[in-house]
Amino acid sequence: MATRELPLVELDARLGQRALIPFIIWYGKARMSVDGYQDKLPVYLDAPLAAGGRMLLAEPPLASTHILKPQPQRVSACCGGPCSSF
Repeated sequence: MATRELPLVELDARLGQRALIPFIIWYGKARMSVDGYQDKLPVYLDAPLAAGGRMLLAEPPLASTHILKPQPQRVSACCGGPCSSF
């Protein structure tokens, strides 16, 4: 079973790059998709992070223990008048 640790500092950096790199792509590979429009990332915690646990991107058959769902990105739309964000 192949796993890769996902340090919080790396997760934070990727959250800032969501407009450039799809959130489902990690290390050049598409991760398992979770239904829905909003970005989601299934992860496995081997123990609570506060107790020194690690967050992992895992390959099957390891199932996720948590699903990270960041804030939706703001979308801008122009409709022939002033642009608005919603």
